[in-house]
Amino acid sequence: MFDPVKESFHILHHQSPISESFQLLGVTFDVKLVMEDAIARVMAKAHQRIKSLLRGRRFFSKVVLISLYKSQVLSCIEWATPAIYHAPRFFLRRLDALQDSFLIELDITARDALRYHNLAPLSTRRDIAMLAVIHRCMIDQGPWQFKRHIKPQTGDRLPFPRGFRHPETRHGLQVHDVMDGTESNALRRSMLSLVYPYNLLPKHIVSATSLKQFQGMLQAGVKQSCEKGHSNWEHVLSDGVRMMTVPSFQSLFQARQSKDSCGPKNGKVLRTRLNRVGYGVQ
Repeated sequence: MFDPVKESFHILHHQSPISESFQLLGVTFDVKLVMEDAIARVMAKAHQRIKSLLRGRRFFSKVVLISLYKSQVLSCIEWATPAIYHAPRFFLRRLDALQDSFLIELDITARDALRYHNLAPLSTRRDIAMLAVIHRCMIDQGPWQFKRHIKPQTGDRLPFPRGFRHPETRHGLQVHDVMDGTESNALRRSMLSLVYPYNLLPKHIVSATSLKQFQGMLQAGVKQSCEKGHSNWEHVLSDGVRMMTVPSFQSLFQARQSKDSCGPKNGKVLRTRLNRVGYGVQ
């Protein structure tokens, strides 16, 4: 039986919406779909956790504080990523500022956080998460509702840069790209805007046997872009790829042994490097 009290009527429109915000699966949706209320709630909860974490920073090293941040704060931020990904960048930058301010308190730059702690900016983590959703759909592990929008490329339409239009240069999981220049701003901000970079990924990336491996290789590519000094490295998986040539983008994902990995042989080297920059590895 339906409860009449819980029923409501809403018209979603970016200019002339009708009714008020509503909740669905724990996320607050406003009728303009700018997700301002949802982001504000996520920020409020995350801010309290960061504040509590920083109160005890004199008892922990920076490495431990970042580990606690990953386990206690990121979980309350990223659970809403699929719902807020399409929000205007203005509101998302306010959310990203939470992690930026936390790193400033620890005197760690965003580049060092990624290189030494595998803590990518929140905007990068959102791109990686939504690219993983696309990948799940293409390997038949994603929600069936998404298959209406995430489907294989068919026909003769080839929205690729010149020099990348030959089939042998592309991987076998090409996704149909609906972006043709007539789409709305909301669609440009949505997950569908990541179809273009997904189609340009090297073959060994989309051949990953698990989502964890897929996301790990994406973050390794972002780290490579960061180490090369690219100015837009945080967005290399979204907007940044459109300002790069295909070979330069794919070169970020070349398999290599990371010099910053903490393996059995070079763990001591990494600890020495972290101590040198004042991270206090214990």
